[in-house]
Amino acid sequence: RAALSAYGIEQCYTFHGHSISGRQSVDLGNGLVGGMLTWANGDDDTTWTTLYWHWPIKTATGTQYERVTLVMNDQSTNTFVSPELSTDGAKQIQLDVNDVLRGSGTPEDRARLVETRKFMIGFARELVAQRAPAATA
Repeated sequence: RAALSAYGIEQCYTFHGHSISGRQSVDLGNGLVGGMLTWANGDDDTTWTTLYWHWPIKTATGTQYERVTLVMNDQSTNTFVSPELSTDGAKQIQLDVNDVLRGSGTPEDRARLVETRKFMIGFARELVAQRAPAATA
């Protein structure tokens, strides 16, 4: 697990010249916390959202970890059908402020990014619920 943390997704994107404009920790259920990044490709300013987590896997030699990464291009033509996510008010305010600070120019852009995040978090929660991670203790 230390290697996954030492060579993280955020450091990789930064190393390759991508600009990260949003960071968020998300509860995926079953004790897993994921990291969500909003970032732009330096070549064409295409905006992307990445959701990742370190999944414990029980093996014959003990618990190992694998990184699961979901990546989605934030296009204005994307449409989603997402479950309603329960998010406390303080977290939602933090997300809204983050979007404003990162420079999403229009309310439509901010709403689209929120929908992308909701879809990805809901999808990841379904994945986690279908296959609970191995106990790490």
